[in-house]
Amino acid sequence: MAARQLTQEEMSKGYKVCPCGKYAHAFRASALDRLPKGYLGELCQECGLLMIAIDKLEESK
Repeated sequence: MAARQLTQEEMSKGYKVCPCGKYAHAFRASALDRLPKGYLGELCQECGLLMIAIDKLEESK
């Protein structure tokens, strides 16, 4: 996977969506603060990393 610059939208949201489109990598505490209490993430079958489900990041908006 090649590295690329984050977009302005990704920077403001605090996370970058995984290529599978179902999970994201959160890099800002503000994004992690929106997660439900006790939610620790899920394993993405495409990239093999522990990621956060996008619906968990966006449900509290």
